[in-house]
Amino acid sequence: SIDGMAEVLIKCSTEEQYAQWMAAFRLASKGKTIADLSYTTEKDSILTLLNMQRPANISSSTSSQVKSSQQQKQFDIQPENYVATKFLKKLKAKQ
Repeated sequence: SIDGMAEVLIKCSTEEQYAQWMAAFRLASKGKTIADLSYTTEKDSILTLLNMQRPANISSSTSSQVKSSQQQKQFDIQPENYVATKFLKKLKAKQ
């Protein structure tokens, strides 16, 4: 800790809670409090950003409840689409 600064870990259980904390942090860095009128705007902009980052077929209420096995089913990754042909030939030769 440098000059009274401390690191704190904050775990948020929902996107709404995350947006509230981040909005508060952003305003605090500008010297404002959450009582400032821009708090709601800041929080909404964070929620908008989070919504843009979410896959289109997952709603906000279910995004935190999706299991990793379901996420793996969504992505059908074929090595042929990403690996050079010469390396695929080497891989097939080893098998």
